[in-house]
Amino acid sequence: MEKIIKNIRAFISLFSIMLKVRPLLFVVLFFNALIQTGNILVNIYIPKLAIDFLINRNFDNFLNFIIITFGVKFFIHYLGEIFSQKANHEMSISLENVNFELSKKAMSMKYQFLEDPAILELKEASLSVLKHGTLFQILTSIGEMLSSAFTIIGIVVILLNFSVVLFVIVTLLAIVGFIIDGLVTLETRKFMQRLVPINRRYNYYFSTLFKKEGQKDYRLYGIGHKVIEEINKFNIEISKEIDQVQKINAKGKYLQTAFNVLATFILYTYAGLRVLGLLGSAISIGNFSVLINSNESYANALKQFGHAISYIITMLPLMEPLIDYLSLEEIDNHSFDLSREPGKLRTLAFENVSFTYPKTDRKILDNLSFELNQGEILSIVGRNNSGKSTIVKLICRLFEPDEGKITWNGVDIREFSYQKHLKELSTVFQDFKLLPIRIWENIATGYADLELDETEKLPQELEAKILEVVEKVDMDEKISKLPEGIYTWMDKNLNEEGVEFSGGQNQKLAIGRAIFQDSSVAILDEPTAALDPLAEAETYEHFADLVKGKTAIFISHRMSASKFSDRILILEDGKISGNGSHEDLLKTNTLYKNLFDAQAQYYLN
Repeated sequence: MEKIIKNIRAFISLFSIMLKVRPLLFVVLFFNALIQTGNILVNIYIPKLAIDFLINRNFDNFLNFIIITFGVKFFIHYLGEIFSQKANHEMSISLENVNFELSKKAMSMKYQFLEDPAILELKEASLSVLKHGTLFQILTSIGEMLSSAFTIIGIVVILLNFSVVLFVIVTLLAIVGFIIDGLVTLETRKFMQRLVPINRRYNYYFSTLFKKEGQKDYRLYGIGHKVIEEINKFNIEISKEIDQVQKINAKGKYLQTAFNVLATFILYTYAGLRVLGLLGSAISIGNFSVLINSNESYANALKQFGHAISYIITMLPLMEPLIDYLSLEEIDNHSFDLSREPGKLRTLAFENVSFTYPKTDRKILDNLSFELNQGEILSIVGRNNSGKSTIVKLICRLFEPDEGKITWNGVDIREFSYQKHLKELSTVFQDFKLLPIRIWENIATGYADLELDETEKLPQELEAKILEVVEKVDMDEKISKLPEGIYTWMDKNLNEEGVEFSGGQNQKLAIGRAIFQDSSVAILDEPTAALDPLAEAETYEHFADLVKGKTAIFISHRMSASKFSDRILILEDGKISGNGSHEDLLKTNTLYKNLFDAQAQYYLN
């Protein structure tokens, strides 16, 4: 019973999602089902009418009957084709809309979910039901369920007009066939579910063979054959599963055929006896055809209804990740006033902040307190996993402190509009992302919605500001040599005329994107990781100019980066173990001196 209730809730949730993304879908499915039912019932009665005309030798009106019948059939068939195509169109649009909802959810959900392996599995499972057509088949099954349900109701009325006993016998036999077919279908569905993890591993190895990233290793270390061996193992495993399910299908087909033959024999016997008047009042040959055709349509409708219900019930558990993913809490789902603006920074302070990542027990930050004043350049250094990047994530409100608070000009940052808070921050992460759009769009992200055709240029003032940033990050010479300059597309994978920059050049553009934004604070987390030593040294030399007019937080494993900072924080086990200038910390902080000397020795020696 609990499983039934769970399936009902899942179906209602899925129905609500589809109703939200495409309300017209179910209206079209409903009318499409009605038209299909109408076509079946017309096919049942047309032979009866034709036979009655011929037996009664009503030849004068027979031609009119043929013309009318042809017109009705043509109209219903034409209407059915229109609604069938419309139903497929609506389902396809619905899937695209679900894809769009998944994309919106990825951007609107709390960032912490994106670092949660369980949530990432939800996302993959959600995409899988779209990619493999599972959701499309469920929607198709809902349409078939409606159509077969309407057909069953119509034929039940016809059979009851002839005999209640006949209806009961035919229904019982059809139900037995339906149960057998359902059991076979259930085994097939279980087989498909058993294949899911096998196919996932198989597809991983198969797709790996075609990825350029690993080809050198496969050849140089001779490990390609290992991938082939794994693929072959999965092929053998899949073949065994297929053999087993085919045997079950064959047994089910034999039983189902036997019951279908028995039901047909009983119906033909009963109908023949009724025609002869030996079993109740006599019926016409035309009604004989109605009974025969009704039985066949009834059996097919029950079978289709069973298939549809079975498929929906079996596949609903696969929809749960999609339902759960779209139900995840979003960024602005909190009680703070979202209209409040932070304003330009005067002070940024951590006040007794403690933080532990979800589903872990290690405290990353432990009662951390420090203050950053307007115009300061602050470096944060420490060993790996000391909490440096976590500080950045908390400032950006990608996570929230477990204890304590972060204040902006004395106000808890959670009291500000999330989007308006982000506008005061310019951030460069080590794992930055540039999009396959034009160079200027990657720098001036706030203006990326400007619709320009291939020949149209940006406003002169905006273009000049972008070019100034390009020059600051030492990309002006490279970009000026491109035929389209800052209007050049990036990434040749999506645009044949696009440009492919090196990792270091892309990182310079990411820094340019950060300094272009009119924000109060620049946060750079390992911003020079992809730069060569000369480019890195030049970036450090001009760092003050790069962040001119902004308060800056700089995080790097390269200790030379801290020399240009006004102040340095030393993080150790989630706490501040040092706070001062480079010269002072070399004299007073053992950890800082050890970190600095460990790197300096390779250059000094």
